[in-house]
Amino acid sequence: IQDYIGRGEVKLGWNVNDQNYLGFTARGALGRGKSSGRIEWLRTLGEGWNGGKSNLRLHVQLFSGYGDSLVDYNYKRTVLSVGFSLLDF
Repeated sequence: IQDYIGRGEVKLGWNVNDQNYLGFTARGALGRGKSSGRIEWLRTLGEGWNGGKSNLRLHVQLFSGYGDSLVDYNYKRTVLSVGFSLLDF
């Protein structure tokens, strides 16, 4: 598995403002030509109970490369995922 997924990853994140977050993750198996990248965008939806920040978020993610899941770690895939994040921790 580590021949496809690698042994480490680098993740960068940026809070654009109170409601938007952009993230980028790069992972690679050095010297094997197998790598992957993930770009994600999270957008806060609504307000919390006291008018503060809500934990409900729209989550959009684009993945390309090897190792999106353990089931198909040895296949190169490009996947667009859309969903909701219910908790922020």
